[in-house]
Amino acid sequence: MRFLVMFFLIICLSPASFAADDISTSPFYNIDPDTLTPSQSHSLLAASKAQKLETIREKSSVIRTSFYNQAEYDVLYYKIDIAIDIENEYVDSSKVTIVAKSLIDGLNILELDFTDSLQGYYSDELALSVDSVYDDNGLLNFEHHDNKLIVVLDQSYNANEEFKFNIRYHGAPYAPYGYATSAGKMNGDGLAFGKQRSMLGGNGQIPVAYTSCEPYDSRRWWPCKDRPDDKADSIDIIVTIPKPYYCASIGNLKRIDLCQGVPTPQKFYYSVDYPIVTYLVSLAISEYTVWSDWYYYGENDSMEVINHVYPEMYEETLEPLQVTPEIIEIFSETYCQYPF
Repeated sequence: MRFLVMFFLIICLSPASFAADDISTSPFYNIDPDTLTPSQSHSLLAASKAQKLETIREKSSVIRTSFYNQAEYDVLYYKIDIAIDIENEYVDSSKVTIVAKSLIDGLNILELDFTDSLQGYYSDELALSVDSVYDDNGLLNFEHHDNKLIVVLDQSYNANEEFKFNIRYHGAPYAPYGYATSAGKMNGDGLAFGKQRSMLGGNGQIPVAYTSCEPYDSRRWWPCKDRPDDKADSIDIIVTIPKPYYCASIGNLKRIDLCQGVPTPQKFYYSVDYPIVTYLVSLAISEYTVWSDWYYYGENDSMEVINHVYPEMYEETLEPLQVTPEIIEIFSETYCQYPF
């Protein structure tokens, strides 16, 4: 059985994911999106896109600082075990496991991407901290600064030798390029938090967490080799959140476990068995109505198409989303069979 996960995300949560780094100059700064008319929203969105484009142009002229050569190793596998406090907009104690292969002789230090500060914005409130790095033999030395995580391995590894280590971390992710909330926090790229928009029929107070990471923003919520030219062969994702929230992610949902605690924690287990870049690792967390449709490859093969929608939007989205299997069939007949 195969699975296709459909995300029905609130578009207006990320309209300003195109604003500039300086939140005080963002067109959405201190503006409540619920008070805008469609015309005003479109005008501000256009201004935000133009502003972010200019920011990208400026940054593209700056040479990327690198302490060590990331091309010296190849990531084979990630396991992300993350606990998200959606109401307090915080990542509790979490762990990333990495299996990699050396591409040179004598590899004993490697560099990962992992945001450590806000570069001047609310650094006391919003930052990600590494608690420890370790392998099966014990703790490993590391440095975390300048948005890089430098790990000293337990020994030198020659070409084609594999190694494995773990990273424990916690903190408040920084998601720039978004509109500023009343607290001055940013909702945009990386792991962002917000509320369901009342314009969609909700009460505007239900928490939402989502990721937007293309092309280099996975580092804003989990440590990784954050570059598209190194695809991990597979990834496991474990997300712990309290009820009644639900986590949609990529890959196959293997199971959901209920744990002890108040409020009741849930663990969502997702698995991806195809090569994948870091920016495609994604989460969408809120209160969802989850329902399934099916795409049939043939008489003996099918794929579940899973839809996650806000409860208040279920009725109006039910019919439009039922066209998804037909769309997959048209593209499969026109180009090739859906491969995943």
